[in-house]
Amino acid sequence: MRRVDWRKALLWVAVGVGGAYLIWRVRGFVIALLVSIVLYYFLRPVVEALCRLRVPRVLSVVVVFVALGGAMVAFGRYAIPPIVGELREASHRVRSLKEDLPGLIARFRKVYRFLPAEVQRAVEEQAYKAADQVMSYIFAAAGKVADITVRSITFLVLALLVPVMTFYFLADPGRIKRAFLEWFSPRYRGRAEEVLSKVDRIFGAYIVGQVILCAIAFVVVTPMLYAVGVRFYLILGLVAGVARAIPIIGPIVSGIPIVAVAWLKSTLCALEVLILFSLLHFVESKFIMPILIGHEVGLHPVEVIVALLVAEEFFGIVGMFFAAPVVAAAKVLVQSRYALSAQPGVVLE
Repeated sequence: MRRVDWRKALLWVAVGVGGAYLIWRVRGFVIALLVSIVLYYFLRPVVEALCRLRVPRVLSVVVVFVALGGAMVAFGRYAIPPIVGELREASHRVRSLKEDLPGLIARFRKVYRFLPAEVQRAVEEQAYKAADQVMSYIFAAAGKVADITVRSITFLVLALLVPVMTFYFLADPGRIKRAFLEWFSPRYRGRAEEVLSKVDRIFGAYIVGQVILCAIAFVVVTPMLYAVGVRFYLILGLVAGVARAIPIIGPIVSGIPIVAVAWLKSTLCALEVLILFSLLHFVESKFIMPILIGHEVGLHPVEVIVALLVAEEFFGIVGMFFAAPVVAAAKVLVQSRYALSAQPGVVLE
């Protein structure tokens, strides 16, 4: 039985804690880096397809950037105005929600009228409290606009870093890989390259798969809500698409407000939306996701949920998107280290 070197173990713990603290301190840059990585993996297949057509790599990257910029301009011109209009209408609707609440409760009372009178009063009191909380959350979010404005310069700098880093990632990934491997001694360089390839496959499959799933959710949910007559279908479709980037809990978190808004129209409409939303989630998780992502991530749902909670605490929504692949990559690194240390004649410093 091998003895545990507690000094070395404590050193690794200290390094891990110090590294986590450093990452948290520069989390703005880390988020910009992670966004660049998303763009890199999402655009890489297109760049490589152009390269196979004998288009120089740098020119391929420029073409992809121009196309992406054009798509963003088109989105801003044709999609943003109706979304902003829905947001304004939704804000007015939320302000009048408390006034309409007695009527909504009266309509909903048919569902729980079999309960004792005391329970009915408790349900109605909780409904009023929930409405107050929703209003307070909305006004608190609006109050943060000033704080965001103060930090706009920092945000602008980080936003400019994203396309620059993405360009270099796409233009010469081989050079970046070689520079990274030079940090390792020749003895471990082959093993490091193998681990790097596994991590690359994890991030590539996960990011491209999640982006496609987000697009599917938006494209399917938006016309679905429009077809059943749900108001604010553009905003809700966008919420469904963005929330789909968060594994496991994302569809649930987005489904609750979508069904709630549908219920404001009618109970039947809410039931239709719930069935269609559940069917979409079933098809995604059982058929589409295995094809796009496969088993590259290899994490238990409990591991994913814990990773999501920790990532949200440090990096917010962006951290939740990257939680699963980062933990999967860390798992590969740990497994690789133990596999290497188990080899006879190999001593890890």
